Amino acid sequence: MSEMIFERKEIKYLLSREQAEAFRALAASHLEPDMYGKSLLLSLYFDTPDQKLITRSLQHPLYKEKLRLRSYGIPEEDTTVFLELKKKHAGIVYKRRIALPYRDARAWIRREGKLPEGQIGKEIEYFRSRYEGLMPKACIAYEREAFTSPADPDLRITFDTEVRGRESDLALDSEPWGKDLIKEDQVLLEIKAANAYPLWLVRILSALELYKISFSKYGTLYQMKEKDEQRSLPFSAELLLGGNRNA
Repeated sequence: MSEMIFERKEIKYLLSREQAEAFRALAASHLEPDMYGKSLLLSLYFDTPDQKLITRSLQHPLYKEKLRLRSYGIPEEDTTVFLELKKKHAGIVYKRRIALPYRDARAWIRREGKLPEGQIGKEIEYFRSRYEGLMPKACIAYEREAFTSPADPDLRITFDTEVRGRESDLALDSEPWGKDLIKEDQVLLEIKAANAYPLWLVRILSALELYKISFSKYGTLYQMKEKDEQRSLPFSAELLLGGNRNA
């Protein structure tokens, strides 16, 4: 099946390694590895030349959207990858994605090929037509361990480590290098649910005193770049931009 549609809430929590291990132990009887289990995830995020999509996203609007190309592991030419259009409105995430060979995805990026026929392909093409100059602007890589709940097929829990990103060498088949986006001893927990959390999950979050955060991998990379640029400004330029902290 080349087209997939998801509608759910996606809530993130930033844990220490110790908290992550405690969570796994408490949830072990309720979860099982999903079809991907433990894997390396690579994502190319698309944006305009002036990065309009990520700057708007960081303003936390009621509605936002993004486009990315994702692979599980470093792809070869015939590896299946996923082109995903994600929209978020009032806390609900709507993800529409199509599966295609990596060679076809690269041809589409170069505007030398077409997407598989279907409604989602048309929506992605319309998205690209709305944002002039849309192109890959960031590559994010991380190790993920994913679980599902036998009692609730719509519940998915993932643990991300070694989260890193870069704004050059924008190809999924390159080695997964980049700047660290979380600390070495941190784990990004994400809970994806179409319905209310089951009671066992609520109890674990409460017992470990875990609280949701707002975190964007691409957004964090973009903000790191902005901070680096601010630090590299000459003193006089900082003053012109309001950077005099002693004022």
